[in-house]
Amino acid sequence: MATRLTKPVRRVITILLDYRERALPRDEYTVTLYPDGTIGFRAKRRRKEHTVTLAECLKLAYLKEDEAKRKEKRAKTNRRPKLKRSNIR
Repeated sequence: MATRLTKPVRRVITILLDYRERALPRDEYTVTLYPDGTIGFRAKRRRKEHTVTLAECLKLAYLKEDEAKRKEKRAKTNRRPKLKRSNIR
């Protein structure tokens, strides 16, 4: 059984947002999980925190997974993706 979240939990992680081999100090972020269902991201030594709701994260995860499945299926059938009329100009 999982523990109910009653106060914010903070962890420091390293995220490489480009193609460098080694991490720099600016690549460290503090991730905060809040009890109200939001996640905050703050770069080390910065005051600005960017927040997103867990519902938005879950929706994005589902969309990314669905997109990967469609891409894999398209590669198997070896056909080109259909273009929408709005993309053709």
